[in-house]
Amino acid sequence: MAVTCARPAISTTSDRASFAVSVQLTRSICGPLQLAQGGSVVACDSIVDSPGSLPALSVATARLSRVTVLGRSVVGCVTDSVDCLLTGELTTASSPEGGISYSYLPYDPSSQAPYRCQPHLSLAEPDADPARILAELRPQLISRRYGTPGYAQLDVRSPSAIRTAASDQGEPGALHHLQQALRESNLIDSQDEYLRSSLTLNLFVVT
Repeated sequence: MAVTCARPAISTTSDRASFAVSVQLTRSICGPLQLAQGGSVVACDSIVDSPGSLPALSVATARLSRVTVLGRSVVGCVTDSVDCLLTGELTTASSPEGGISYSYLPYDPSSQAPYRCQPHLSLAEPDADPARILAELRPQLISRRYGTPGYAQLDVRSPSAIRTAASDQGEPGALHHLQQALRESNLIDSQDEYLRSSLTLNLFVVT
């Protein structure tokens, strides 16, 4: 599916309160999802991309695992979501318990939910400098354009706190399965064992 237009990939309307649509995504690339009241999304290992002004997600409930959301999200309740990369702000009416962890989620000073995400965790550290953290702890993607090399993949220039934000210290989002950060760390740790004296290890990330 080529994500090139500003129209929703899936859009529903409902005139009856009892009618609701549930969408499940697995290893997919999808445009904006605009579901009527009561609609829900369960997604894993997927990318939801909004190249225009529409929210990438506009649903009542969402459960996301290893999902990259390119764009803002308007979700009534986020539950049991982990290892995600959300590049846009999340507007939610979730309970104070949160519902998303080990992810990157843009910081919202008005939210009181204790998200176990970056940059929230870095801001909670003793002697944290909020201005510096919010300025520096931002994800950089190799490409945001569908069909290009490195689409939706974290650039190596992204802060390590983001590149290792997942539950297993890997990359959050749809490309978590590549284990780029962990493979890089393993190579660096083992270079002394395999490289002769005076040789230097240079890493070139394949996109």
